[in-house]
Amino acid sequence: MDIKFIEGKDHKLELKVYDDNGEEIPIDEYRRHNEKLRSNPEFETLLKEITKEYYEQILENHIEFLRKEIFIREGISESSSIYSNDNHSLEELREELEYYLNARKVLAEDIGKAQKEYTILQYEFGACHSIWAHIKKELKEKYGITWYTPAELHPYVMYD
Repeated sequence: MDIKFIEGKDHKLELKVYDDNGEEIPIDEYRRHNEKLRSNPEFETLLKEITKEYYEQILENHIEFLRKEIFIREGISESSSIYSNDNHSLEELREELEYYLNARKVLAEDIGKAQKEYTILQYEFGACHSIWAHIKKELKEKYGITWYTPAELHPYVMYD
């Protein structure tokens, strides 16, 4: 991708974005497209549902891992671990499992509240790109909707 400022009408600089083949990317069209989508309340509901599904999968992965880890330690020995460098006690693992189970419960009731209360659901460095990729893929595959991520709409902005 290449970003250039070109002198436009009235000698004002215009931002132009080009793909790897030198073709101009119509950022303004993408933005209008997304604005039209966002003006639809059904689309907003769909975005929340897809985001919630993404978070549910994250929680399920953590819960499954912790259950396996606890099972191994209870069945073999407390010092055994799926990962050899894990220093957590069995009690700490049980507390962490409880934390994720509670997060899953809150998420089922209110995604906004869950995002505020549980750090696992808050953006970590670079997490926005994973979430956006998931949303984009789900919208396209399940609903045939083309949606552009904030990074695609603002290629000159660095997101973390």
